[in-house]
Amino acid sequence: ALLMYNKRIKKFSINANFGGSVRTQQSKKIQDRVDALMQPDVKSLENNAAQIKATTGYNKKTKESVFATASFGYGDFIYLDVTGRNDWSSALGRGNWSYFYPSGSISFVFSELLKNTAINKVLSFGKIRGSIAKVGNDTGFDMLYSSYSYKGSYLDMSWFERDNLEKNPNIKPETTRSWEVGADLRFFKNRLNIDVTYYDKSTFDQIVRADVTAARGANQLMFNAGEIRNWGTELTVTGTPVRTKDFEWTTSLNWSKNNSEVVSLIDGVSRYMLTSWNGLNGVQVYAEVGKPYGQMYGTDPVRNEQGQFLVNAEGRYAQEVDHYFGSVSPDWIGGWSNKFRWRDLDFGFHFDFKKGGKVWSYSGYEGSRNGLTVQSLDGREEYLYSNLIVGENTEERRGFLQPQYTNKANTDYAANYVPYIDASRPKGVYAPNRVYNESVAFWAGQPCNIAYEPQNYWQGESSRQLSRYVYDASYIKLREVSIGYNLPKKFLRKTPFKSARIAAVGRNLAIILQNTPRGLDPEATSTTSNGQGLEMGFALPSANYGFDLKVSF
Repeated sequence: ALLMYNKRIKKFSINANFGGSVRTQQSKKIQDRVDALMQPDVKSLENNAAQIKATTGYNKKTKESVFATASFGYGDFIYLDVTGRNDWSSALGRGNWSYFYPSGSISFVFSELLKNTAINKVLSFGKIRGSIAKVGNDTGFDMLYSSYSYKGSYLDMSWFERDNLEKNPNIKPETTRSWEVGADLRFFKNRLNIDVTYYDKSTFDQIVRADVTAARGANQLMFNAGEIRNWGTELTVTGTPVRTKDFEWTTSLNWSKNNSEVVSLIDGVSRYMLTSWNGLNGVQVYAEVGKPYGQMYGTDPVRNEQGQFLVNAEGRYAQEVDHYFGSVSPDWIGGWSNKFRWRDLDFGFHFDFKKGGKVWSYSGYEGSRNGLTVQSLDGREEYLYSNLIVGENTEERRGFLQPQYTNKANTDYAANYVPYIDASRPKGVYAPNRVYNESVAFWAGQPCNIAYEPQNYWQGESSRQLSRYVYDASYIKLREVSIGYNLPKKFLRKTPFKSARIAAVGRNLAIILQNTPRGLDPEATSTTSNGQGLEMGFALPSANYGFDLKVSF
């Protein structure tokens, strides 16, 4: 239901709305499945070779709302807007299910005061604006009370299993407070437009899930987490460098930089895991207090103060399980669009670009371990020549001969190791920037020149250096190209259409620049939610081609 009121009294105007709504979402599901078929390819529950498993699902959520807005104007150059809304959500517990959030904004079209002046010949339109707002948000269905699920029977006794998620009846609604200021400037009869915005927003009591010890009886805990702040700048510049009767060129550039900081979490917690691969022994992405949102850590070789990898006498890495890989958040993003019109024909293209941010690739990791990537070709020919043609043994590929492989009786490594005379020739995979650790007393701190057998290296040592598969996610993409034709009005005179346009469009056409391996999309991710930065299998980048037909009556 919506009630509207509009009134204008001389230079004053008011537009007001008051309304209410009730929104209910409900779903029911019954599922029967078997894990094996009696006859192949006959997809029927009757063709079962195992016990039929039946599950049911139910979901229902209701949100009731009342809201009001009012816009006050004076002289078509200054406007004040205020809003207020209160929601009641069935997904929240008693005492928390009602939450109110208001907003206010003011805009000043100062160019109205400059009409018929010299400035107005240059500045066609000018507006400054500012706003402040509070926004509330609830959670999903069945997030308040933990329960048990029927799992079957044993010795004629039914047994039940508790939820893996410990739910929270005291969960509070999320709250975001924000403010922004901006300006809209248009010059030379709208031939050049500049729109700039600075914003600052903080989100409190975020509803999150965090891993907890299994001794608690659940794998995850649901709670409200501290404060996360985002602030930044957005800029759009649009221009029309050329405009004639038959030809026009319009170009637009947009750029934005978002900064973030995890200000606080719950008491006693300095970070929590957003997502991971292989848990604490693999790669993790955290929200960490005092740092930008999305910090990546993982298992990697131990380094000394000079950043060199430490290895033992066999050249194997010593490991640490919490090495910092970088931030998944980009430094900035942007886009560039161009459109050219010649009479009724038009042509346009659009580029997207992103600077910074990290992505870890499971596809790169697993592909290298199985010898399926270009990266894993490193050292193959050198090893085959050394092993099959020259017949060098393991010690020769290490670049030195240990005493037991020489005719010296003394086995004192420090006194009697013998450098291999052809140590400079590659004999396999050579991993740079390695030195022996303290366990190799006679060479501690000295460079390690071991050449690995490719299969052993990529299946063994590469899995001990996960930072090898962390890539810079920067890119420049040709996002869209289109060519269209507006049918002349004389062709439409005897039709019900006022205008018609047909166009051929191609989207996601090419990656112009990338720092990820070829075939790995820099935007690849395992989720579209908060846990960004991990690629764990994805569809290969693909282009889309099609036609658009638009008509108006």
